[in-house]
Amino acid sequence: MRYNVCLKRTLQGFKKTTPHWNIYLDAIEGFVSESKFDIELRSRRSLPLCTPLLSQDTTFKVGQNTKFGRRVSATPLYTTRIPPKLRYELFLKNELAHTLHPIRQIVRVFLATYKSLSPRFDKLFSTAATPEDVENIYEETIVSVKNFLSFVTEFTKLVYPPPTLDDSSEEKSTQAEYIDRMINRKICDFIFMETTSPVYTYAFRCLELKKSVELSNFKRLLQDYSHKTLQEIDEQLPDKFLLRGWNEPYRNVAEGISLQKDIANPFTKKEIFTTMEDRIRNTIIAYYLSQGREAPHFIAEPDQKISIYIYALIQSKHERVILDLSFIDEFTGREEDNQSYILFNSCVEFLTNGKFRL
Repeated sequence: MRYNVCLKRTLQGFKKTTPHWNIYLDAIEGFVSESKFDIELRSRRSLPLCTPLLSQDTTFKVGQNTKFGRRVSATPLYTTRIPPKLRYELFLKNELAHTLHPIRQIVRVFLATYKSLSPRFDKLFSTAATPEDVENIYEETIVSVKNFLSFVTEFTKLVYPPPTLDDSSEEKSTQAEYIDRMINRKICDFIFMETTSPVYTYAFRCLELKKSVELSNFKRLLQDYSHKTLQEIDEQLPDKFLLRGWNEPYRNVAEGISLQKDIANPFTKKEIFTTMEDRIRNTIIAYYLSQGREAPHFIAEPDQKISIYIYALIQSKHERVILDLSFIDEFTGREEDNQSYILFNSCVEFLTNGKFRL
Protein backbone atom coordinates (compact mmCIF):
# COMPACT_ATOMS: atom_id res chain seq x y z
CA MET A 1 0.00 0.00 0.00
CA ARG A 2 1.14 3.54 -0.72
CA TYR A 3 0.95 6.63 1.44
CA ASN A 4 -1.36 8.41 -0.98
CA VAL A 5 -3.78 5.45 -0.90
CA CYS A 6 -3.89 5.63 2.92
CA LEU A 7 -4.47 9.35 2.71
CA LYS A 8 -7.30 8.99 0.21
CA ARG A 9 -8.96 6.43 2.47
CA THR A 10 -8.70 8.83 5.39
CA LEU A 11 -10.14 11.67 3.31
CA GLN A 12 -13.21 9.55 2.57
CA GLY A 13 -14.02 9.49 6.28
CA PHE A 14 -13.83 13.28 6.63
CA LYS A 15 -16.59 14.63 4.45
CA LYS A 16 -16.73 18.25 3.35
CA THR A 17 -19.20 19.70 5.81
CA THR A 18 -18.44 23.41 6.04
CA PRO A 19 -16.89 25.87 3.57
CA HIS A 20 -13.87 26.61 5.75
CA TRP A 21 -13.12 22.89 6.32
CA ASN A 22 -13.46 22.27 2.58
CA ILE A 23 -10.53 24.64 1.98
CA TYR A 24 -8.18 22.37 3.94
CA LEU A 25 -9.51 19.15 2.44
CA ASP A 26 -9.08 20.56 -1.06
CA ALA A 27 -5.49 21.55 -0.26
CA ILE A 28 -4.72 18.08 1.10
CA GLU A 29 -6.38 16.38 -1.87
CA GLY A 30 -4.29 18.54 -4.18
CA PHE A 31 -1.17 17.46 -2.36
CA VAL A 32 -2.14 13.78 -2.65
CA SER A 33 -2.23 14.11 -6.43
CA GLU A 34 1.41 15.18 -6.53
CA SER A 35 3.70 12.40 -7.65
CA LYS A 36 6.24 13.06 -4.88
CA PHE A 37 3.69 11.80 -2.36
CA ASP A 38 3.21 8.52 -4.23
CA ILE A 39 5.52 6.61 -1.89
CA GLU A 40 5.38 2.93 -1.03
CA LEU A 41 4.69 2.10 2.59
CA ARG A 42 7.34 -0.09 4.14
CA SER A 43 6.02 -3.57 4.69
CA ARG A 44 5.67 -5.15 8.11
CA ARG A 45 8.83 -7.12 7.46
CA SER A 46 10.79 -3.93 6.96
CA LEU A 47 9.42 -2.51 10.19
CA PRO A 48 11.25 -4.59 12.77
CA LEU A 49 10.48 -1.95 15.38
CA CYS A 50 6.79 -2.22 14.60
CA THR A 51 6.48 -6.00 14.70
CA PRO A 52 8.18 -6.45 18.08
CA LEU A 53 6.15 -3.47 19.21
CA LEU A 54 3.02 -5.55 18.85
CA SER A 55 4.42 -8.73 20.38
CA GLN A 56 5.29 -9.76 23.90
CA ASP A 57 9.02 -9.03 24.13
CA THR A 58 11.23 -6.49 22.45
CA THR A 59 14.66 -7.58 21.27
CA PHE A 60 16.41 -4.99 19.17
CA LYS A 61 19.41 -2.87 18.41
CA VAL A 62 19.79 0.28 16.35
CA GLY A 63 20.90 -0.41 12.81
CA GLN A 64 21.22 1.61 9.61
CA ASN A 65 19.10 4.60 8.68
CA THR A 66 16.03 4.28 6.50
CA LYS A 67 14.29 6.90 4.38
CA PHE A 68 11.99 8.07 7.15
CA GLY A 69 13.90 7.16 10.24
CA ARG A 70 16.14 4.62 11.83
CA ARG A 71 15.75 0.94 11.12
CA VAL A 72 16.06 -1.45 14.01
CA SER A 73 17.59 -4.81 13.25
CA ALA A 74 16.36 -8.10 14.64
CA THR A 75 19.87 -8.95 15.83
CA PRO A 76 19.62 -9.22 19.63
CA LEU A 77 21.55 -6.64 21.58
CA TYR A 78 19.43 -6.68 24.71
CA THR A 79 16.01 -7.90 25.68
CA THR A 80 13.48 -5.97 27.69
CA ARG A 81 9.76 -5.98 28.27
CA ILE A 82 7.99 -2.73 27.43
CA PRO A 83 4.21 -2.20 27.40
CA PRO A 84 2.84 -2.34 23.83
CA LYS A 85 1.47 1.21 23.89
CA LEU A 86 4.85 2.57 25.04
CA ARG A 87 6.67 0.61 22.36
CA TYR A 88 4.25 2.05 19.81
CA GLU A 89 4.95 5.55 21.11
CA LEU A 90 8.72 5.06 20.83
CA PHE A 91 8.28 3.72 17.33
CA LEU A 92 6.22 6.72 16.20
CA LYS A 93 8.71 9.13 17.71
CA ASN A 94 11.44 7.45 15.69
CA GLU A 95 9.44 7.40 12.45
CA LEU A 96 8.24 11.01 12.63
CA ALA A 97 11.67 12.38 13.47
CA HIS A 98 12.40 12.82 9.76
CA THR A 99 11.31 16.25 8.53
CA LEU A 100 10.27 14.86 5.12
CA HIS A 101 8.00 12.19 6.51
CA PRO A 102 4.66 12.31 4.61
CA ILE A 103 2.68 12.91 7.81
CA ARG A 104 4.77 15.98 8.57
CA GLN A 105 4.37 17.14 4.98
CA ILE A 106 0.60 16.99 5.41
CA VAL A 107 0.95 19.16 8.53
CA ARG A 108 2.93 21.71 6.52
CA VAL A 109 0.21 21.77 3.86
CA PHE A 110 -2.37 22.51 6.54
CA LEU A 111 -0.26 25.23 8.19
CA ALA A 112 0.45 26.91 4.86
CA THR A 113 -3.25 26.88 4.02
CA TYR A 114 -4.13 28.23 7.46
CA LYS A 115 -1.60 31.05 7.10
CA SER A 116 -2.96 31.95 3.67
CA LEU A 117 -6.33 32.61 5.33
CA SER A 118 -4.88 35.31 7.62
CA PRO A 119 -6.57 38.21 5.74
CA ARG A 120 -9.91 36.42 6.06
CA PHE A 121 -9.38 35.83 9.80
CA ASP A 122 -8.33 39.44 10.37
CA LYS A 123 -11.51 40.66 8.70
CA LEU A 124 -13.62 38.35 10.87
CA PHE A 125 -11.99 39.67 14.03
CA SER A 126 -12.35 43.30 12.98
CA THR A 127 -16.08 42.96 12.34
CA ALA A 128 -17.01 40.65 15.23
CA ALA A 129 -19.92 42.23 17.10
CA THR A 130 -22.27 39.41 18.16
CA PRO A 131 -21.97 36.00 19.85
CA GLU A 132 -22.71 34.46 16.46
CA ASP A 133 -19.71 36.27 14.98
CA VAL A 134 -17.49 34.93 17.78
CA GLU A 135 -18.80 31.42 17.23
CA ASN A 136 -18.02 31.68 13.53
CA ILE A 137 -14.46 32.78 14.36
CA TYR A 138 -14.19 29.83 16.75
CA GLU A 139 -15.28 27.43 14.00
CA GLU A 140 -12.73 28.79 11.55
CA THR A 141 -9.70 29.34 13.79
CA ILE A 142 -9.98 26.54 16.37
CA VAL A 143 -12.45 23.86 15.27
CA SER A 144 -10.67 23.56 11.90
CA VAL A 145 -7.42 22.77 13.74
CA LYS A 146 -9.18 20.20 15.93
CA ASN A 147 -10.70 18.62 12.82
CA PHE A 148 -7.27 18.43 11.26
CA LEU A 149 -5.83 16.81 14.39
CA SER A 150 -8.54 14.13 14.20
CA PHE A 151 -7.82 13.70 10.51
CA VAL A 152 -4.07 13.22 10.98
CA THR A 153 -4.62 10.89 13.93
CA GLU A 154 -6.76 8.59 11.78
CA PHE A 155 -4.24 8.80 8.93
CA THR A 156 -1.39 7.93 11.29
CA LYS A 157 -3.26 4.91 12.66
CA LEU A 158 -3.93 3.72 9.14
CA VAL A 159 -0.27 4.05 8.18
CA TYR A 160 0.98 2.60 11.48
CA PRO A 161 -1.73 0.41 13.05
CA PRO A 162 -1.63 0.58 16.86
CA PRO A 163 -1.01 -2.60 18.88
CA THR A 164 -3.87 -5.04 19.26
CA LEU A 165 -5.44 -4.75 22.70
CA ASP A 166 -6.67 -8.03 24.19
CA ASP A 167 -7.83 -6.68 27.54
CA SER A 168 -11.35 -5.96 28.75
CA SER A 169 -13.53 -3.56 26.77
CA GLU A 170 -13.07 -0.85 29.41
CA GLU A 171 -9.27 -1.15 29.30
CA LYS A 172 -9.40 -1.21 25.50
CA SER A 173 -11.31 2.06 25.53
CA THR A 174 -8.83 3.63 27.95
CA GLN A 175 -5.83 2.45 25.93
CA ALA A 176 -7.42 3.57 22.67
CA GLU A 177 -7.86 7.04 24.18
CA TYR A 178 -4.22 6.94 25.26
CA ILE A 179 -3.13 6.09 21.70
CA ASP A 180 -5.20 8.93 20.22
CA ARG A 181 -3.92 11.40 22.81
CA MET A 182 -0.35 10.30 22.24
CA ILE A 183 -0.64 10.75 18.46
CA ASN A 184 -2.30 14.14 19.00
CA ARG A 185 0.62 15.21 21.11
CA LYS A 186 3.11 14.17 18.43
CA ILE A 187 1.21 16.12 15.79
CA CYS A 188 0.87 19.15 18.10
CA ASP A 189 4.67 19.21 18.27
CA PHE A 190 4.59 20.07 14.56
CA ILE A 191 1.50 22.32 14.54
CA PHE A 192 2.20 24.47 17.60
CA MET A 193 5.91 25.10 17.29
CA GLU A 194 6.01 28.79 18.23
CA THR A 195 3.81 31.21 20.14
CA THR A 196 4.17 33.62 17.23
CA SER A 197 2.77 31.22 14.62
CA PRO A 198 -0.58 32.11 12.97
CA VAL A 199 -2.29 28.95 14.22
CA TYR A 200 -1.39 29.77 17.84
CA THR A 201 -1.98 33.51 17.57
CA TYR A 202 -5.46 33.24 16.04
CA ALA A 203 -6.51 30.54 18.50
CA PHE A 204 -5.63 32.84 21.40
CA ARG A 205 -7.31 35.84 19.80
CA CYS A 206 -10.47 33.75 19.49
CA LEU A 207 -10.28 32.55 23.10
CA GLU A 208 -9.75 36.15 24.19
CA LEU A 209 -13.13 37.00 22.67
CA LYS A 210 -14.85 33.96 24.16
CA LYS A 211 -13.35 34.51 27.62
CA SER A 212 -13.48 38.32 27.68
CA VAL A 213 -15.54 38.51 30.90
CA GLU A 214 -13.34 36.04 32.79
CA LEU A 215 -10.22 37.76 31.49
CA SER A 216 -11.47 41.15 32.70
CA ASN A 217 -12.32 39.70 36.12
CA PHE A 218 -8.87 38.19 36.51
CA LYS A 219 -7.06 41.36 35.44
CA ARG A 220 -9.03 43.31 38.05
CA LEU A 221 -8.19 40.72 40.70
CA LEU A 222 -4.47 40.98 39.92
CA GLN A 223 -4.65 44.74 40.39
CA ASP A 224 -6.67 44.61 43.61
CA TYR A 225 -4.61 41.95 45.36
CA SER A 226 -1.13 42.47 43.91
CA HIS A 227 0.33 43.46 47.32
CA LYS A 228 -1.40 40.80 49.41
CA THR A 229 0.75 38.36 51.37
CA LEU A 230 -0.02 34.67 51.57
CA GLN A 231 -1.27 35.07 55.13
CA GLU A 232 -3.56 37.92 54.08
CA ILE A 233 -5.01 35.73 51.35
CA ASP A 234 -5.74 32.91 53.80
CA GLU A 235 -5.60 33.77 57.49
CA GLN A 236 -6.41 30.15 58.37
CA LEU A 237 -3.44 28.70 56.49
CA PRO A 238 -1.21 26.76 58.92
CA ASP A 239 2.08 28.44 59.82
CA LYS A 240 4.09 25.57 58.34
CA PHE A 241 2.98 26.66 54.83
CA LEU A 242 3.74 30.37 55.21
CA LEU A 243 7.53 30.03 54.74
CA ARG A 244 8.25 32.96 57.01
CA GLY A 245 11.48 34.81 56.28
CA TRP A 246 11.40 34.21 52.55
CA ASN A 247 10.78 37.36 50.50
CA GLU A 248 9.14 35.46 47.63
CA PRO A 249 7.58 32.25 48.94
CA TYR A 250 6.44 29.81 46.28
CA ARG A 251 8.26 31.72 43.55
CA ASN A 252 8.84 28.36 41.84
CA VAL A 253 5.07 27.94 41.49
CA ALA A 254 4.62 31.48 40.12
CA GLU A 255 7.45 30.92 37.64
CA GLY A 256 5.76 27.76 36.38
CA ILE A 257 2.66 29.82 35.66
CA SER A 258 4.63 32.58 33.93
CA LEU A 259 6.43 29.99 31.82
CA GLN A 260 3.19 29.46 29.87
CA LYS A 261 3.91 32.64 27.90
CA ASP A 262 6.75 30.92 26.06
CA ILE A 263 5.17 27.51 25.36
CA ALA A 264 3.00 26.76 22.35
CA ASN A 265 2.24 23.03 22.60
CA PRO A 266 -0.99 22.52 24.63
CA PHE A 267 0.22 19.18 25.96
CA THR A 268 3.44 20.71 27.28
CA LYS A 269 1.43 23.52 28.85
CA LYS A 270 -0.73 20.94 30.58
CA GLU A 271 2.29 19.06 31.88
CA ILE A 272 3.61 22.22 33.53
CA PHE A 273 0.29 22.94 35.24
CA THR A 274 0.25 19.30 36.36
CA THR A 275 3.57 19.88 38.17
CA MET A 276 2.14 22.63 40.38
CA GLU A 277 1.64 20.29 43.34
CA ASP A 278 5.22 19.03 43.00
CA ARG A 279 6.45 22.64 42.89
CA ILE A 280 4.63 23.39 46.14
CA ARG A 281 6.09 20.32 47.83
CA ASN A 282 9.63 20.99 46.54
CA THR A 283 9.44 24.61 47.71
CA ILE A 284 8.40 23.57 51.21
CA ILE A 285 11.20 21.02 51.39
CA ALA A 286 13.76 23.58 50.16
CA TYR A 287 12.56 26.07 52.80
CA TYR A 288 12.93 23.64 55.69
CA LEU A 289 16.35 22.46 54.52
CA SER A 290 17.50 26.09 54.22
CA GLN A 291 16.54 26.52 57.87
CA GLY A 292 18.69 23.56 58.83
CA ARG A 293 15.59 21.55 59.68
CA GLU A 294 14.53 18.09 58.59
CA ALA A 295 12.48 17.93 55.41
CA PRO A 296 8.79 17.68 56.33
CA HIS A 297 6.55 14.77 55.41
CA PHE A 298 3.19 16.55 55.65
CA ILE A 299 0.98 17.01 52.60
CA ALA A 300 -1.09 20.11 51.87
CA GLU A 301 -4.85 19.63 51.76
CA PRO A 302 -6.78 20.73 48.63
CA ASP A 303 -8.02 23.97 50.24
CA GLN A 304 -4.48 24.78 51.38
CA LYS A 305 -3.14 24.17 47.87
CA ILE A 306 -5.83 26.48 46.45
CA SER A 307 -4.69 29.28 48.79
CA ILE A 308 -1.11 28.81 47.62
CA TYR A 309 -2.27 28.70 43.98
CA ILE A 310 -4.17 31.96 44.41
CA TYR A 311 -1.07 33.63 45.88
CA ALA A 312 1.18 32.23 43.11
CA LEU A 313 -1.26 33.28 40.39
CA ILE A 314 -1.29 36.84 41.70
CA GLN A 315 2.50 36.93 42.02
CA SER A 316 2.97 35.55 38.50
CA LYS A 317 1.11 38.55 37.00
CA HIS A 318 0.23 36.28 34.08
CA GLU A 319 -3.12 37.75 33.03
CA ARG A 320 -3.74 35.26 30.22
CA VAL A 321 -3.60 32.09 32.32
CA ILE A 322 -7.34 31.57 31.76
CA LEU A 323 -6.62 31.53 28.01
CA ASP A 324 -3.81 29.01 28.48
CA LEU A 325 -6.18 26.68 30.33
CA SER A 326 -8.94 27.12 27.72
CA PHE A 327 -6.41 26.43 24.97
CA ILE A 328 -5.29 23.26 26.77
CA ASP A 329 -8.84 22.00 27.20
CA GLU A 330 -9.63 22.66 23.54
CA PHE A 331 -6.77 20.53 22.23
CA THR A 332 -6.06 17.94 24.93
CA GLY A 333 -9.43 17.36 26.57
CA ARG A 334 -9.97 16.87 30.26
CA GLU A 335 -8.46 13.78 31.86
CA GLU A 336 -10.49 12.55 34.81
CA ASP A 337 -7.44 11.01 36.49
CA ASN A 338 -5.29 14.16 36.32
CA GLN A 339 -6.38 15.48 39.70
CA SER A 340 -3.49 17.93 40.03
CA TYR A 341 -4.45 19.72 36.82
CA ILE A 342 -8.17 19.60 37.62
CA LEU A 343 -7.59 21.26 41.01
CA PHE A 344 -5.45 24.03 39.51
CA ASN A 345 -7.97 24.62 36.72
CA SER A 346 -10.83 24.75 39.23
CA CYS A 347 -8.91 27.33 41.24
CA VAL A 348 -8.51 29.60 38.20
CA GLU A 349 -12.18 29.20 37.28
CA PHE A 350 -13.09 30.21 40.85
CA LEU A 351 -10.92 33.32 40.60
CA THR A 352 -12.31 34.39 37.23
CA ASN A 353 -16.03 33.98 37.85
CA GLY A 354 -16.20 37.45 39.41
CA LYS A 355 -17.34 36.23 42.86
CA PHE A 356 -13.96 35.89 44.58
CA ARG A 357 -13.49 38.23 47.54
CA LEU A 358 -11.08 38.27 50.47
